[in-house]
Amino acid sequence: MSGTLTLRAGSETLTLDTHQTALIPAATGPYRLDGPGRALVAQPGQGTAESGGNGSSRD
Repeated sequence: MSGTLTLRAGSETLTLDTHQTALIPAATGPYRLDGPGRALVAQPGQGTAESGGNGSSRD
């Protein structure tokens, strides 16, 4: 996260500055990020991971 963003979820508002983190529970529902900053948004995936892709092998 860089810059400043405003996180809006339900009736809650939170201002986030550079290097701050927010965890949004799935039960919160829709959320919105506003402002000139940039953020990395990570969400859990569906299905299973078959390979870690780190180049190691187990023989």
